Amino acid sequence: MTKQKDIFTLIKQLTGQANVLTIPKAFILYTGSIEAALLLSQIIYWSDRGRRGDGWFWKSYKDWEDELCLSAKKLRKAVNVLKSMGIIKTKLQKANGNPTLHYLFCEDAFISSFCLFGNNQCAQTAITSNRDYTHINGKPKSIAPITYMDHRDEENPIRYFNEENNPDHDQIL
Repeated sequence: MTKQKDIFTLIKQLTGQANVLTIPKAFILYTGSIEAALLLSQIIYWSDRGRRGDGWFWKSYKDWEDELCLSAKKLRKAVNVLKSMGIIKTKLQKANGNPTLHYLFCEDAFISSFCLFGNNQCAQTAITSNRDYTHINGKPKSIAPITYMDHRDEENPIRYFNEENNPDHDQIL
């Protein structure tokens, strides 16, 4: 009976929330890589938990490997994907006396590009499926490109796609 309890204890330890990595399917489609999507998910998680207060945080390759089960090679490739998309920045600085890669999540760039990606996905779905996604509850649903921008921050405008904020929501492409 003790072996059965040991096995159940082990199963409970392995299936706890701390041992689960979640990747939104949309992130996989957005980045084109499971590894980049997993890293993006964790960078978003860690982006407001850094000690510095300026958005930058650091993790060693060993830290990432322990957290994500990704080798340093796969991690570097995932980092390069996210950097090429303009949604993270990196810099090498000392942490605990050792040169360590620091990360910055570029939230505004991510919001803009992810919303654009999402809008393109909706448009592609409407074009390639037999279902009519252009009308919801009898109202036209826009699948047009970005038509409204919040210009409170001119350098990093936030773009919206929903009907309430979209002055051209009756236009259907």
